Amino acid sequence: MTPVTRLPSGPALRGTTSLHAYLDRHPEISMSSFKEPFIFARDDWRSRLSEYAALLDSTAPVRGESSTVYSQFPHFGDVPARIEAVAPAASFLYLVRDPMDRALAQYRQLVADAKESRPPDEAFADYAEPGSVYLAASRYATQLRLYLDRFPRTRFLVLDQDELRERRAQALAKAFSFLGVAPCAGAVTDEASLNTHEDQRVETLVGRGLSSSRLLEVARRAPLPDRVRRRARRVVSRPVPSVTLNPSLRDEIAASLRDEVAWLREFTRQGFPGWSV
Repeated sequence: MTPVTRLPSGPALRGTTSLHAYLDRHPEISMSSFKEPFIFARDDWRSRLSEYAALLDSTAPVRGESSTVYSQFPHFGDVPARIEAVAPAASFLYLVRDPMDRALAQYRQLVADAKESRPPDEAFADYAEPGSVYLAASRYATQLRLYLDRFPRTRFLVLDQDELRERRAQALAKAFSFLGVAPCAGAVTDEASLNTHEDQRVETLVGRGLSSSRLLEVARRAPLPDRVRRRARRVVSRPVPSVTLNPSLRDEIAASLRDEVAWLREFTRQGFPGWSV
């Protein structure tokens, strides 16, 4: 059995959600029924191992999960050590994207989840701190080195989210080969990516008022025509606005990430040509 733990690049964004679904379609792979169990990010992780095991098909040759917080050091303790204690033969798929875009997408996600109310320049002001909310997970070299201290580099495959989106069959072929499972055309579909930018919405005043009642939940489950559902959605929620940083602040953040990205390019031998850093 070859366990696989995915090491995503941020919160539950469109790339990680889609890749979790594609991997789970492979007949030899069982991805956790709950995408992000966060077990190894918890102080009580040992007492939750039986709960963790129940999320996976024990008969599958390859089993994995997609907890994004596993690559957000220093916020959740020594996650690599905890994984090593339970699955010393684990392999890791690390999905990365332009680190600036990743940080801005994380901000948008927390705005959509009503967990962030600060304007962007204020929220990103701590970018130089090791525990910066939005930049910690974009420091790819820092995150990977913690795992490389405990696992050999042959256990890691770094995938570019651009490749997964634009050349999906090629990206999944790499993943399946890395995991030692058979090629699987059935995992490749033409459907849209899951949890996209368009899915990120924030509740309106009406939506907040209805969320505390059962009416909204009943409406979500009702067999409404798509036209009616779209209109109702516009009443209870609105798209998260685009995020724009002050150009000088953005340049400072990008400069702080250059060494991290240079290390990643050397480690992976990938150019990441579409990135801004």
